[in-house]
Amino acid sequence: MTIFVISLPDARERRAFIQSQLSGLGLDFEFVDAVRGGEVRADPRYYDGEKSLRIELRNMTAGEVGCALSHQKAYD
Repeated sequence: MTIFVISLPDARERRAFIQSQLSGLGLDFEFVDAVRGGEVRADPRYYDGEKSLRIELRNMTAGEVGCALSHQKAYD
């Protein structure tokens, strides 16, 4: 089984640390580039604020949008 590690592409120190930890344990892993929610939240292809208000009664934060889209990338 492959472990998917969601991480921002420019988080070099974090990636190096987790790579050393997982490699040291002999585990198979793959980095999935995280999405910055603040960069895509205004794009209706990625986030529907009106739908969020209807379902959640609030807008999602940029972090929540990024987290959700990052996990979707891992699932895909």
